[in-house]
Amino acid sequence: MFSALNNFGNVWIRDSSLFPETAIVKELSRHEFPQEIIDKVDPSHQKLYTDLLLASHSKQSKHKVFGTDVKVDLDSLPTSAVDETEFYKYSERLDFAVSRDAISRLYQALTLGKDIKVQPEWIKLFYECWKDNEAECRDMEVTLNFRCEEGELVDTTVLKVSSPLVRTDYGNGTVILTSRSLLLLKTGCQVESVVEIARLSSISKLVVENVTIVLKPVQCLRVYAGSSVKPINIFLEAESRTWDILLRELIGGKIISTNMRDLFLMEQASQNVLLLDALVQSSKSVDSVCFHSKDVSMAVDLLSHYAKEETKQKLLIACSATRETLLYRLNPNADELDTVTVECIIYVPGVSSTSSRTSTLSPRMSLTSSRFEAGVNVPPTVWCGMGNGKIRIFDASSWRLYPRYVQAVDRVVSLSYTCKRIWAGSFDNLIYVIENNPLALEFQTLDQHTDYVVDIQNDPSSSEHVFSGAINGSIIQWDANQLEVLREFHCTNSILTSFRVISHKEIWCCCKDSLVKIDINGTRHSLLYYVDERDSRRYIDTFCIVDDYIWAGCSDIGRVVVWSKTDEVRKAILPLDTRGVSQMVSIGSSLYLGCKSAYTKRRSITNAIINSPDTSSKSRLYVVDAKNFTVTEELSAHNDTIRCMFAVKDQYLLTGSSGTEGKIAIWKHHQNSEKVNE
Repeated sequence: MFSALNNFGNVWIRDSSLFPETAIVKELSRHEFPQEIIDKVDPSHQKLYTDLLLASHSKQSKHKVFGTDVKVDLDSLPTSAVDETEFYKYSERLDFAVSRDAISRLYQALTLGKDIKVQPEWIKLFYECWKDNEAECRDMEVTLNFRCEEGELVDTTVLKVSSPLVRTDYGNGTVILTSRSLLLLKTGCQVESVVEIARLSSISKLVVENVTIVLKPVQCLRVYAGSSVKPINIFLEAESRTWDILLRELIGGKIISTNMRDLFLMEQASQNVLLLDALVQSSKSVDSVCFHSKDVSMAVDLLSHYAKEETKQKLLIACSATRETLLYRLNPNADELDTVTVECIIYVPGVSSTSSRTSTLSPRMSLTSSRFEAGVNVPPTVWCGMGNGKIRIFDASSWRLYPRYVQAVDRVVSLSYTCKRIWAGSFDNLIYVIENNPLALEFQTLDQHTDYVVDIQNDPSSSEHVFSGAINGSIIQWDANQLEVLREFHCTNSILTSFRVISHKEIWCCCKDSLVKIDINGTRHSLLYYVDERDSRRYIDTFCIVDDYIWAGCSDIGRVVVWSKTDEVRKAILPLDTRGVSQMVSIGSSLYLGCKSAYTKRRSITNAIINSPDTSSKSRLYVVDAKNFTVTEELSAHNDTIRCMFAVKDQYLLTGSSGTEGKIAIWKHHQNSEKVNE
C-alpha cells in the first residue's frame, strides 16, 4: 500500500494528468484512520495525499446522512420548471449552497426578481459552469500545494483561476483568487513560481479602467493595496468586470467576518463568490438560454450580499466591552439548510498519549491547522446538542466542524462528560453515552427514563457516578463505568427542568415556578419561589448556586432573585432590561446571565398577530458581581435568545443561541482579559 502511494506520488510529479485521484481517495476512505496510512508514506508525498483527502471530505461533508455519502449527478437535475420551494431541494442536492438565504438570493437572480419559475435548462447551464470552475480550482489547489512552502497555503481555498497568459505588474502568468489573497502563478521561466499580488485584508480600492497598449484599449483591473498610492495593474481584459465583482464580494465578507469574529462568514462569502462566478459565466455562454442573461448587472446585484452589507455590518459590534471580550463565533449549522437551536454545549479537554496531562482550549491555538497537536490522541473538542437531534463536534484546536455526528430521534438538551465518555440527554427519553473519539463516535443508549431527559449532572462526591433527570421528576443515579442504575428517586413537586447536585443530602431542582431542595431519597426539605408585586408567581427558567447564595432567573420578566442558601431568606432582586433570563453560569466571583431576545409583532398566514424573535435586537449577556449583587458589564451577544452556556474553567465562556441564529460565541472571562492576535 505504502509503496503504491509513493509510486503514484512520483507519477503526479511527472504528469498530473495520469494521477488516479478518484481511485486513491476511494481506497484511502475505506480505512477507519486514513491519516495514519498517509503518515507512513514518503514525506515528500504526504502533503499531496492529505490535501486530496481533506478536499474530498470537505466536498462530501455537506451530503452526510448518518455518515453515508449522498451521490449527486446530472440525473438529479429537474425535468420541468421549478418554483422557489422546489429550487431549495435541487440546490441542496446539487450543492449550490447550504443556507436558505443564499439559495433564495440565487433564485431571485436567476429570475431577475420576476414572478416566474426557473427552467431546467437554466439550472443545467448554471450547474455546468459551477462544476467547470470547481474542477479548475481543484486542479490549481493541487498545483499550488506543490509550488508553495509547507503550510503556506493551509486552509486556503481557490475560488477563481484566470486564463494562463495574463499580463500583470509582477509578470505574466495565471491569476488566482483564493479565500485569502490574489496570487500569480508565473510562467515563461524554467521553474514556475507563485507570487502574492495582494492579501484581501490589504486591498483598499478596486478600479476597472481601459488602458491603451500599442494603440489598443485594454481593460485592466487596478488593485490598490495597503498605503501605496500606486495601483497594481492586472490586464484581465474582458474578465476584468467579473473579477472586480468577485473581489468586492470576498473583501466585504472578510471585513464583516473580522468585525463579527465569525469564522464561518468568510466561508459563506467564498461560497457566494462561486455562485456569482457561475451566474456570470452562464450568462456569457454562446448558447445561453438563461433568463438572467437579459440583465446581468441586475442579476449580480440580486445575488451579491457581503459587498452591499459591508458598510452596515461594520457597526454591528459597537460596544467596546463586547469587542474586547468576544473571541470567535462558530456555526454548528454550517452544513444545514435550516438553522436550528443550539440546545446545550460542553467543552471536553484533549487527551495526551505522551503524558497524563490534558490539552485545553486556547484563543492562541492555530485556527488553520487541521492536524492534532503532537502527542495528542484526541484533541480538545466542543460538543453541541442541537434542536434537530444531532450532536455536532468542533475541534477546539482548529475550530473545524467534524462532518460526522450522532443523530438522536429528538432534540438533545443536556450534555455531560465523565469517565472519558460524553453523556447526552434527549427528548426521545434516551441517554446517549458516547466514547470520546470524534472520528469513531461509538455510543450506547440507556432507556430507563420514561419521559424527556432534561438534565445530566456529575456526582461531586464520585467521578464514577452520574445523575440524570427527566421532565416527570424522575432522577437516576448511574454507575458511569458499568452504565448500571444505582438508585432512582423522584422530585414530585412539579415539572422538572434542571437540577444541581451539591451533595447526596442537598439536590436542588428547578421545577418550572419553584426551586425545591431534596435529598438522594427524594425527601423534600425546602421550597423557594418568587411572587411579584402583583402577587403573581413567576416562572423560573434557570438557577445557579454561588457560594452561599441561590440565584434564579425569571423566564418571563427581566429579574434575577437571590436567596441565602443557609436561611433561605431573599437577599436581593436584580432588575434587568430584558424579556427574561434564560441561562446563567458562574466563573469565579462573577455570574454571567444569558437573556432572551426581544419579540416583535407580525402577522401570520391566517392574518393573526403573533410574537416572533426580533433579529434586529440582540439578546444581552450580563456580567454580575456575585459578592455585591451588582451588574458590572452588559455585552451584546446573539441575535436570538441565549439558550445554553458553559464555563471552561476560569478562563472562557461558551454561549449558544436559539434557532433563528443557531450559533456559538466564545468569550474570554473579563477578569482574565488579554489582547488576542487577530
